[in-house]
Amino acid sequence: MSGARIRIWQSQSDHLTLSGSGLTPKFSRPFRQLEDLHGLVHRLESGEQAWPVQLELELWPFQLSIANSASAAIRLCVADWLERAYVQRSELIIFSAYTGEATEGVAISRDLAWRVVPSAWPEGIAADLGLQADNGLPHLLVLNVTEDGTFSDFDSVGSYSPASPARPWTE
Repeated sequence: MSGARIRIWQSQSDHLTLSGSGLTPKFSRPFRQLEDLHGLVHRLESGEQAWPVQLELELWPFQLSIANSASAAIRLCVADWLERAYVQRSELIIFSAYTGEATEGVAISRDLAWRVVPSAWPEGIAADLGLQADNGLPHLLVLNVTEDGTFSDFDSVGSYSPASPARPWTE
């Protein structure tokens, strides 16, 4: 059986945990494509690596009323917690833990982490809050990635480790 869990951290004592959501990374383009006068497309490589620059987080209507961590001073639902982070331009850390089986039956796990800032708030999210409806479409929260890495303990934001080497503009 496979499963994915996502935990969004604002601090060690304040986080959200989502199951059934997806994260779609968008990567930088370390190349350019140019069309010449004859209509031929040429790819010009820069020699840099591609880096994750943006994430799209799926938020399903049934998840919007889930509360944040019990140890938080203020208990908020997913929609309110994320809206506060968006309005305050808070830096968040996201853990994505996937466990499952490869096609050959071999157990695999994928633990990825990102440091992000919410950049685009989905319209209509407040209208679905409390409806618990499934219209077949998730809301997409866009997050700008400032750093990526891994984690070793899903229950501790302190286990986050940034990727090495650092991004070219942070060295």
